[in-house]
Amino acid sequence: MKVLVLSTNTGGGHNAAGNAIIEALEEMGVRAELVDSLGVASKWGSKAVSDVYNGVAKHAPKLLGAGFGIADKMTVKKVRSASYALNLINVHRLEEFIFAKAPDAIVTTHVFCAQALTHLVKHAKIGAMTFGVTTDYNCGIYWEETKMDAYILPHPDLTAAYIAKGMDPQRLYPYGIPVTPKIADGRDIVAAKKKYGINPECKHVIVAGGSMGAGRLPVTVRELDETLPDDVIISAVCGSNKAAQEELAAMKKPRVNAMGYVSPLNDFLASADLVISKAGGLTSTEALAQRIPFIALHCLPPLETTNAKFFEARGMAYNAKNDYAACKAAVKILYDANVQAAFRHAQSLHIPTDASRKIARLIVRSVEQGKVVAE
Repeated sequence: MKVLVLSTNTGGGHNAAGNAIIEALEEMGVRAELVDSLGVASKWGSKAVSDVYNGVAKHAPKLLGAGFGIADKMTVKKVRSASYALNLINVHRLEEFIFAKAPDAIVTTHVFCAQALTHLVKHAKIGAMTFGVTTDYNCGIYWEETKMDAYILPHPDLTAAYIAKGMDPQRLYPYGIPVTPKIADGRDIVAAKKKYGINPECKHVIVAGGSMGAGRLPVTVRELDETLPDDVIISAVCGSNKAAQEELAAMKKPRVNAMGYVSPLNDFLASADLVISKAGGLTSTEALAQRIPFIALHCLPPLETTNAKFFEARGMAYNAKNDYAACKAAVKILYDANVQAAFRHAQSLHIPTDASRKIARLIVRSVEQGKVVAE
């Protein structure tokens, strides 16, 4: 059996979700490959989309939110969106690529890929089974104009919203956002701290800004440095934001670790007593699935802001309005065992640790039986 996983480079989360599913499939002896679908159609186009998205997300987050809002309002039933039309440019290259790979199943972790696949499905250009995986805790735009055999949703509470947009309830499977199967085995925080050279006796706070290092990382770290007790270690994961990393390194604070890309991030998160980050679907899920207290801060609208509200409404995380509120909450969370226990309990109720394995089993059974077969 061969599975092709289509993703995009608009943030690191879509690739992380795809790789998590691949890990679970490989555990079952299934061959799987992750591919940038936009890159297949046009390498230049893929880079342009990635650069524009990351640039706007980092430097003009309000503009990003406004763009999503306009796109959502412009979505009309029975009328194809501009996004759908754009993703058909050079779709013949994707068709040729899929034909050459001859997969038994195709998984997509981004709606852009799903739109292109839908065109090929409707025109009987591919025979593989198709699976769409959504990666935010809200009803994503454009999924309603796609046609996959099955859709994986992050949480049962989101099912009604997708149905309200006209999607077939029989095709919706709220299995959770896929994270590496290793997380299901639990974490050893002492071993993780030792692995990364952190004193196990010290509290460890990780501040992250996603793959592009969005948010106000230097400002947040300075606030934490002024607020937290001296024995708390602070690690800032800046991703591709070299300016933020250099500014933090220039602080020359012994307890502050200024880091660039960290891969795999979930391994590093295992060393944290607290994670403070924008609420990207994958980073937040990787933290919550490991039952780590989480503070959402400087979230990008509208997806991450709704993620943060979703978590807070269910008691899984604290949604901070600003750096001051985040620092105040950090002290409370780090030194109050009851607060930590409450977060862990809520996380265990809402965030599964085995979503990737469950998705992998769904794919394998469905291919074997020629139709979607749930557990």
